[in-house]
Amino acid sequence: MFHRGYLLTLGLLLTSVACQRSAEEQEALRKRIDARVHVAANQVWEGQRAQAQTELAAILKEAPQHPGALMVQTCLQLEQGAEDDAARTAIRLREMAPDKADAIMLMALVEQRRRTPRPGWTEALIEAWKSAGRPSLRDTSRYPEVAMDAKNAVSDVWKRTESVESRLVAVLADHKASEVQQRWLVEHLSELEDSHLLLSAHEYFSDADGLPADLRRQARETVRLKLEAHGAGTNESRIPLLLLMGDASEETPLTHEDIVALDRIASLKHYRNAPLSQRYVDAERRLEAAGASSRFDKAFMVAVANLVLDPASVLTKRAAATKDRLAPDDQDRLGKALLTLGARIQAGNTLVERSVGLRMMEQGAVLVGNEEMRAQVAEGYESIRSVIQSSRQVQIENWPLPSLQREWAKALVQNEWAFLSNLVAP
Repeated sequence: MFHRGYLLTLGLLLTSVACQRSAEEQEALRKRIDARVHVAANQVWEGQRAQAQTELAAILKEAPQHPGALMVQTCLQLEQGAEDDAARTAIRLREMAPDKADAIMLMALVEQRRRTPRPGWTEALIEAWKSAGRPSLRDTSRYPEVAMDAKNAVSDVWKRTESVESRLVAVLADHKASEVQQRWLVEHLSELEDSHLLLSAHEYFSDADGLPADLRRQARETVRLKLEAHGAGTNESRIPLLLLMGDASEETPLTHEDIVALDRIASLKHYRNAPLSQRYVDAERRLEAAGASSRFDKAFMVAVANLVLDPASVLTKRAAATKDRLAPDDQDRLGKALLTLGARIQAGNTLVERSVGLRMMEQGAVLVGNEEMRAQVAEGYESIRSVIQSSRQVQIENWPLPSLQREWAKALVQNEWAFLSNLVAP
């Protein structure tokens, strides 16, 4: 009896160990295949289609039902214009994940791209999303988890040039500068002459990671000194507002002199007169000239760094700290200035500009007691909320479809508001 019990226990133990080993081996295999899918996805991003196809063929031979591999394969086939092949792969993916929003959307996108005449990428994606029932991709697990670009533009550019413009653009492109590299930029900011890059530099050094506060402050002071020469004669209010706000605390009340200056700033014709699309083109050119990746996502990051809305946010907070301390004339003057300047900002074609501008207009409407304007601002907020909600549902950043991603990014810098408003259209 003892031997039987012992043998039974030993058998159960060995079975448990075998199962555990099998589970561990399966997990190790899954991780190994996931890593290979990651490699294939990055090869698609880098335009290495033949290598990606070879890698995916090997993966799918070993694991024919791997959803990540099927997803990347579908994207690669779409990128190659092989819509019929993409349709077959998308069907396999959908069979593996029938309720997965990514799979549903990819199949719908394939169907859109098979239409005659073939629609553009962004048009096809928006129509695919609508035809699929407007699914939310926001909370779906991503397969595979891929970085849009594994290359470091900063290190590439640092090796090739000592141009402060090129090095700053690289830092703005991927925010991967070391403290040593950031210190170099601080020391050479006085060599910058381009007003757009100076504005972006001020924004960057407002919260540059890994750099002591005193050096960030030194960088901003250097930039402001350079910008003073550009502020004269401008029809934009960005530079004068940045100079007026300086490094003042958000809790610092506005003075009478500040309000008078703000009144003059609000009279300028534009808040931002420089198209983001031009900043995007300039970034592509600079990155390519410096020998770095001119990938659309990097150029996009450089372009949006030129929005420069921190001074406007500081202004609204300082105005809030001021409102109960103002004489009636100053309150009216401040309210009108906020209404005018907010309208200038709100006229921008990005969601963030519209949000910041509306917030400032609402503040101004309260100060002057304009209830009709407050109602209009509330309507504007509602429109923005609808667009933001829809845009957050269409999150396809991890899809290795460079053509789609590039076209999407260019549409955003051209006119984000008009483009994303298409999502809420019937």
